[in-house]
Amino acid sequence: MEIHTYTLGAYQTNCYIVSGDGKKCVIIDPADNGDAIYKKAKSFGYDVEAVFLTHAHFDHILGLDKLVFAAGGVPVYLHKDEVKYLADAHLNLSDETCDAPYTYSGHLKTVCGGGKINAAGIEFTVIHTPGHTDGSVCYRVGNVIFTGDTLFAGSVGRTDFPRGNYAVLMSSLEKLKNIEEDCQIFSGHGHSSTLNYEKQFNEYLQ
Repeated sequence: MEIHTYTLGAYQTNCYIVSGDGKKCVIIDPADNGDAIYKKAKSFGYDVEAVFLTHAHFDHILGLDKLVFAAGGVPVYLHKDEVKYLADAHLNLSDETCDAPYTYSGHLKTVCGGGKINAAGIEFTVIHTPGHTDGSVCYRVGNVIFTGDTLFAGSVGRTDFPRGNYAVLMSSLEKLKNIEEDCQIFSGHGHSSTLNYEKQFNEYLQ
């Protein structure tokens, strides 16, 4: 599996370009500048097959329209409880943070916790990890987990935004804490880590 990290936007959000077959790829969290994300994927020789969202706060979705258009209308996958964030500029925080409110109404495919998605030669497993938002998810492939804003290196996602819930987030973190295998962690912001390291040193996983 090939993983390319592309950090974008004012909030330095990590967008991931992921391929299992070297021909097609999945884009995880197109944070901004969708045209540039598409060109970056093509520079690696990939055709974009799908877009995955770990959640739908503005700093993870601002590149959606241009990316999906450039890629020919590929589907956007997200948890069913997160759909409302794409349609509501208050929930996705763009109404107070961006120059203009942002919403997205393109083609969506919804997923649930425990679901499987096959794309770009990879089988992704969806782990529902609410707390930062209602429909926050992690995507796991073997010993790799894309954690979005649920778990960072040394920290966790904020819960003081609309519909955030600290107790729910702590319950979600237990799902990750209970994974026995060590896994690489690729989060929505900051550098990568490992699950074992976070279990040992991240106070929220103690």
